[in-house]
Amino acid sequence: MEMFQSAESTTAFLKMGIMGKQGAGKSFTAAKVAVGLVNLLKEKKIDYASKPVAFFDTETGSDWLIPMFKTAGIPLVVAKKKSFADLLSATRWAEQNASLFIIDSITHPWRELLESYMKTKQRSFLQIDDWGYLKGSHGWQQFTDLYVNTKLHIIMCGRAGDDTEQYTDENGKRQFEKVGVKMKTETETGFEPSLLVLMEREFNSHLNKVTHRGIIMKDRSATLDDKEFDDPTFKDFLPHIALLNLGGGHLGVDTAGNSQHILTMEKRDWQPVPGTSVRSPVLHG
Repeated sequence: MEMFQSAESTTAFLKMGIMGKQGAGKSFTAAKVAVGLVNLLKEKKIDYASKPVAFFDTETGSDWLIPMFKTAGIPLVVAKKKSFADLLSATRWAEQNASLFIIDSITHPWRELLESYMKTKQRSFLQIDDWGYLKGSHGWQQFTDLYVNTKLHIIMCGRAGDDTEQYTDENGKRQFEKVGVKMKTETETGFEPSLLVLMEREFNSHLNKVTHRGIIMKDRSATLDDKEFDDPTFKDFLPHIALLNLGGGHLGVDTAGNSQHILTMEKRDWQPVPGTSVRSPVLHG
C-alpha cells in the first residue's frame, strides 16, 4: 500500500474550540454556531442534518439554550454528566445519532479523570510518572483521538486560564510571566481544534452595555486569522466552515500504525535484576 496519495480535502466535519472565562458567552456562541451549521447542512440536503444536536453539559448551561433550538426547529438532547468515561461514551453515541455535538465544558472531564486516578491510587497528589499514563493512550488521548477522527461536528467549550512561562530575573529569583491564554484542560487539547475562539466579556460603563467579543486565536484555513467579532454569529465563522468538505469523506489522522517493528531491544533493557520482581512499565490506574 502506498503511503502518499493525491492531496484532497478529507476534513468534512467542524472541529471548533471556544474558550473564555465565566460569562464570556461561550455557550451561546456554541449554540448559535450549532444552529447555523445544522441549517446549512439541511440546505445542502446532507442526510444526517435531521438528527438532533447532542449536548454534553457539565454546568447545566443547556437549560438556557432550549428556546434557541426550539425556535430553530432543531431537536436537542442533553447528557448532564461530568466524568471522562461518560464523555467518551457520549462522543461515540453522538457520532452515530447526532448531527452535531457540543461539549460544555471540557474542563470538568479532565479534572474528573485526575481525581478518579488519584482515588484509584489512594493518593492525594500526582507524581511525575503518572502523567505519562494520564495523557497517553490509556488516558486522555482516548478523547483527543476521538475528537480529531470521529465523523462528527464537535464544538468544544472550555474555561480560559493564563498561560505562563518561568524565567529567572536579574536577582536570580524565579518568576512567572503571563504569555497568553490557554484552555483549562489537558495541556495539548487546546491545539486540537481547527478553529479556536477566545470569548471575552466587555462592559461599557458609558453606554451601560455588555459586549461578548470573539477573538480568533487559531484558524487552520487562515481566512479568519486575528479577526475579532462583537457578539459573533454563525456567519462570522462561515469562511472557515465553507472550506470543509461537508457531506464528503472524513479522515483525520491514522492512529492504527505503530513503530514497534523498527525498535530493537537489548537483553539488559528487559531482563530483571537478580533477586527483584519484574515491574510492568504501564500504570494500571
